[in-house]
Amino acid sequence: MPGIRIRMDRPDPFRSPSAFRSHRWLLLGLGLLGAVLGIWHLPRKAPSVASLEVAFPSREEEWEIFQQVEQPERAPALEPETALSHPAPAPTPARGWIPQRIVIPAIHLDAPVVPVGFQELRVGNQRVRAWETPNFFAAGWHRTSAPLGTPGNTVLNGHHNIYGEVFRDLVRLKPGDRILVYSGDRVFVYEVREKHILPERGRPLSERLANARWIQPTEDERLTLITCWPYTGNTHRLIVIARPLPLRDGPEKKHGDGRSTSR
Repeated sequence: MPGIRIRMDRPDPFRSPSAFRSHRWLLLGLGLLGAVLGIWHLPRKAPSVASLEVAFPSREEEWEIFQQVEQPERAPALEPETALSHPAPAPTPARGWIPQRIVIPAIHLDAPVVPVGFQELRVGNQRVRAWETPNFFAAGWHRTSAPLGTPGNTVLNGHHNIYGEVFRDLVRLKPGDRILVYSGDRVFVYEVREKHILPERGRPLSERLANARWIQPTEDERLTLITCWPYTGNTHRLIVIARPLPLRDGPEKKHGDGRSTSR
């Protein structure tokens, strides 16, 4: 007599309504996780500006130390690039003139100048000021420095081996070279008097503080240009000091035909 087989089928977990709902939520969760991981690994855009860092040892006396950020992606996010791409309108002569263009014939430089600000940071117990530096072919005018045509130190910074390399050939300047800085239709003429190449990277704090004195306010009228050196590295500071040329009636004003007269 043939035996009787009884087949006991196990329920299909994928056909069960409750199991289907569980798997649906599991698949949805995996999909969201994959999307998050995909976004996380997208290439990150570098900040719009590189920066220079300056330090304040005390509240009573401010000093500035420069430390150019070599890795743009590590630079603090300051202002958007669009905020640096258009020069501010020149103010009235009573308030001084904002630099808008720099021309140095000796090194064939003709570049725009844009105002740049800073961000105060804290590194350990030290207050640090991170100066903006344009990340395109332009020099940056320190907003807190003197306008043109007024007593004080007018400070312009710029990169020399990245972002347009506006100050790449600054090291070639020598005493007697002329620097022209424009504000609207006004041109202010300076003559190079000093050039300094100062060790910066890895130097003691006291030495870096001494380097930073060159961009501090002054009682005399001067123009200070600052960048890094050498081209293959940023171990030193290159500082160029220029003095205004004496003009009988003030800054020159250029006419449309290229002639210049005193203001």
